Amino acid sequence: MISTAMGVFLIITAYLALVGLAQICVTIGRWFAAQGGLEHCWLVVTATPGDRGMEMRLRQAYAEAHTAPALDGVRVAVVDAGADPETLAICRCFCQEKGLPLWTAEDAGRFLGR
Repeated sequence: MISTAMGVFLIITAYLALVGLAQICVTIGRWFAAQGGLEHCWLVVTATPGDRGMEMRLRQAYAEAHTAPALDGVRVAVVDAGADPETLAICRCFCQEKGLPLWTAEDAGRFLGR
């Protein structure tokens, strides 16, 4: 015979398993529904004056956009928001190497505002 404590434990376990299964189904459904929806999205990296970690941020953003399944279809762009010459040189070199656009703030506003 099953004790009361064991019965309560089994009921709680079954309930949590059903809730977990439902959550997994919802997550998978959202993932399938979102496929192909990011081809018009941009990951914009802003270059500001005195940014000492600019190269690392650029590399991380580029890697995430090209390897993370959740960001499939997202494109990367760099926006010059008054960066100093050293930071801007890093951005130019990286953008040229990876084939990314390097926009001024005005260009970005016109392009992304469409």
